[in-house]
Parts: sequence; C-alpha cells; structure tokens
Amino acid sequence: MLDNTRGIGTRSGWEKRLQAYGVEIQGHSLIQKPINFIAANLIPKIERHKAAIVRHDLSRPVRLALDAGLFSPETTFFDYGCGHGGDVNRIAEQGYISSGWDPYYSPETPCRSADVVNNIGFVINVIENQSEGREALIKAWELTQKVLLVSAQV
Repeated sequence: MLDNTRGIGTRSGWEKRLQAYGVEIQGHSLIQKPINFIAANLIPKIERHKAAIVRHDLSRPVRLALDAGLFSPETTFFDYGCGHGGDVNRIAEQGYISSGWDPYYSPETPCRSADVVNNIGFVINVIENQSEGREALIKAWELTQKVLLVSAQV
C-alpha cells in the first residue's frame, strides 16, 4: 500500500487507498474485508472506449466483406460495438441500411438484427473478462441473419 505514496497525504487519499486494498479502519484497528470484495476491486478498470479508433476508411473486415461479395443491394448492416461509427457511416454512404451500437459512444441505439453483423472481434480485443467476451459474441451472433464478421488481434 505504501509503494506509491503519491495522493495519500490527505484523508480522502488514504480512504481511497484503503478501499482499493480491501482494508477499513474500525476503531483503532485495520480490518481486512472479505476476499470476494478484494478480488472485485483489485481487478484493473480498463477504459475500453479509449481503444475506439477514429477511422477515415472502412475497417479491414468490412472492406474484405464488401470485396468478397457478401453485400447485395438489399443487405442490412449492424455494427456491434461500433465505436465512433466510421463503418456505420461509410456503409450507409454506399446505400446500405446501416446502424450500430456501442456501450460508450452509442448506448441509446437499439441493437437490431441484420444480414451482416460487424466486427465483434475488435470488441473482444478490449474485453478483459473472458465470460463477458463470450457473452458479447453470443449477443452479436443472435443479431446475425446471414454473416457475422469476427476479427481479432491475437
């Protein structure tokens, strides 16, 4: 707890540090909180939305899907975890019905089924919890009518 003393010179700084390590003061004693509390609070909090890229072209998976002929004039497109929405906008510009959902940038957009559901793999890259990643993949699959584009960096 004392490796990095920056920010603990104040009462609130100490309280935050104690909470982060699952310790509380009761009277004049330090009490260790239950192990499940500690495990839940020591897992690093990753700001996933910061991984979203502002794109000036289609992402590679969508470009490859277009090149492979997976889109016909009536194809619908949904980007699950669309980030800033670059693929959604560029596919719409090409005349396809297109929408996207993102938990940070577009949480108000409803998730809709579509012929092509995009890019869940880039979402999986930033989910640190394996069961949560699996759940995201299943949700994207449930929205898919024809093709689910999955691409991930390993």
